[in-house]
Amino acid sequence: MAAEASPPSNMIGNGMPKAVLFDLDGTLVDSAADLACSINEVLAIRSLGPLSILSVRDMIGHGIRALVERAHHACGVPLSTEELDEATTSMHAAYANQLVHRTSLMPGAATAIDAAKCFGIPMALVTNKPQQFAREILNHFGLLSRFEVVIGGDTGPPRKPEPDMLLLATRQLGVVPDACLMVGDGQADIAAACSAGMPSLLVGSNYVKWGSLAVPSYRMNSLDGFPVWLRERGTFP
Repeated sequence: MAAEASPPSNMIGNGMPKAVLFDLDGTLVDSAADLACSINEVLAIRSLGPLSILSVRDMIGHGIRALVERAHHACGVPLSTEELDEATTSMHAAYANQLVHRTSLMPGAATAIDAAKCFGIPMALVTNKPQQFAREILNHFGLLSRFEVVIGGDTGPPRKPEPDMLLLATRQLGVVPDACLMVGDGQADIAAACSAGMPSLLVGSNYVKWGSLAVPSYRMNSLDGFPVWLRERGTFP
């Protein structure tokens, strides 16, 4: 399906992006089941939960610490800073043991990456997930070598929805932000792109609202349509 244009200020127009930045969870992979199993192990330490995969899916996108905090809040047990630190450490350990037990590629993810590579477009992965976890997941699906840059939530810059991770990726790729395209499924991705002055492509129909919604440059139901969208771009000026 062709991408629909929205009315934001930053647009690539009819040209092809000089670089593509992909989000991971919900964009390239469906990791909700592994994350749900992991957070339920952590909740069980305090005799809480379990939470459904659907509930956990709506908590994903702002990093593991935020997921831990939201999960406990959903169970009616807000955590102190010290308790949150401890629970986040437990979550890292639980998730490390089942990174790809139930995780699968999202529809069109592999072909979208293949298409960008075919057109000679450099790619970066920009995720709030810890970098090593992200690299292991990409490697499991044979995709790690396709990315010139992998930026994780523990790389250093403030996490999405702040623009810093995206800007770091553009510097490492050697491409100016407004010539890039951020591809993601959530508010954090689109908000980060808007703040970075970067066009964005929203993938999927479930645009989860955590605060005010930023407006994407383009929308697409799934990445199945991404190769055709790229072919229609022509040469970026």
